[in-house]
Amino acid sequence: AMLARFNFCSPLLELVLPEYCLGCGALKGNATWYPKGKILSGLRPWDGPHLCAYCFEVLSAKKSVSRPLQIEGMNSIPVVASQWTNPLLVDLVGQWKYFGVRGLAWPLGDLLVSAILQNDMADENTIWVPLPLHRKRERERGFNQAGLLAAHLAEFCGGSIMADLFIRSRATRQQAKLDSAQDRQNNMLGVFECRRTLDRVKLEKSRVIAVDDIVTTGATAGSLVNFGESVGLKIEAVVCLGLARPTSSDC
Repeated sequence: AMLARFNFCSPLLELVLPEYCLGCGALKGNATWYPKGKILSGLRPWDGPHLCAYCFEVLSAKKSVSRPLQIEGMNSIPVVASQWTNPLLVDLVGQWKYFGVRGLAWPLGDLLVSAILQNDMADENTIWVPLPLHRKRERERGFNQAGLLAAHLAEFCGGSIMADLFIRSRATRQQAKLDSAQDRQNNMLGVFECRRTLDRVKLEKSRVIAVDDIVTTGATAGSLVNFGESVGLKIEAVVCLGLARPTSSDC
């Protein structure tokens, strides 16, 4: 309820409080500012990037990374990210998702676009499939962060979006609040449903890639890939902003 009230009041807060950089705290007007981009679905005219150009340069200087996602009963697929997770990126994604700073979609989306281009993954035949939120959480948040990333990728890397292909049939606990990989896997059991009939002709000519914000253990993305396989949809890769570094157990 508190988050819903925050989202309701956010337009007023944006007008009353000066925009500042969530990376270094610089006030807009006192530093070179990251520019606003196109108003995609889920963004509003009063949203601001809330990031200075210097902090964006710090993030964009990090190299794109990847590692295989091991999925039970399936071959592994690649996860490609703009960078390994780090405190600045995690904090910005948290401000974006949980505190209604929607305009961070522009700089964060550009980070992911850069990773896609670096890995030669831009293709007009790509179908970007954002990981869905449960309808209650999306209503409270006002947007699906993976959906905004997917829209950004389609705009600047080509391809199309299937945002309404899958739904979360039940609300789950936030993955970030679960400690173990097993708890995260259990949290995602049987959570996805297919919303409409697959267009087999279109899929045969396309490459399907799932879009997430941050991949830690890969439980959420792996669950979607596994479910997609069960209904005849082959997801070839996952792309995200941040990827947790592999541990010894991953090697």
